[in-house]
Amino acid sequence: MRPDLSKITSPKIRSFLRRHPYRRYGYVPRDVEYLFLETITQADVFYMLCEELSRPPTQEELVRRYLDLCKAEISEKGVNPDYVANRIARAWATYVGELDFYSQVRDSGLFDKVILDTELDYKLGYNLGVVYKRKTFYIHLYYYYKERRGWAEKWIETKDKRKREIRTRLELPDPIEFPLTDEDADVVGGIHLYTAEHVQKLRKMLADRKGMPSVETVLQKLEVDKGWMQMF
Repeated sequence: MRPDLSKITSPKIRSFLRRHPYRRYGYVPRDVEYLFLETITQADVFYMLCEELSRPPTQEELVRRYLDLCKAEISEKGVNPDYVANRIARAWATYVGELDFYSQVRDSGLFDKVILDTELDYKLGYNLGVVYKRKTFYIHLYYYYKERRGWAEKWIETKDKRKREIRTRLELPDPIEFPLTDEDADVVGGIHLYTAEHVQKLRKMLADRKGMPSVETVLQKLEVDKGWMQMF
């Protein structure tokens, strides 16, 4: 899914967050933490709502829509929907942060093109695709407390194992790591956000790098891989 986010800007997101700050939900057990639901991905529901509303959904709107769409599968798998709700409510903060940075990079005028594609994110860990000086790059965004960097890196390594396996199988590059820490973030509505300085930092980081495969090439590889998997 490549959503139409043209009506959503960083100033609008930050104004929205001041009215709808992040609220902590409850406990998520380990089996639900890694639960895979085939019905639809969390990201697809989030961005579907962004298109419908021309703004980010609130936590409650995201939880309600996700549970409604996945109700049958959640019941079939015997999972407590409250735990699923807690997981998607927590993930909301990540999606809002990624959307805000996407909007900043897109509207900066510094880059040829910026792509947010949920399939690239979900399967490969490419949160953003950025075309700069006619070269394509893939960016992995994540946040951590600076004093807990080791824990954060270990968590990401565990969480993204499946994505690394797919990249290896398709001979695709790892994304460029572009983390955000508590020391250099804007905090709005309880969400840690990238800043205008990060946009400039990204531009400088990409200036002399070798480009990666185009988005079209990557999506073609994913399509071929999908067909191969369906044979078994």
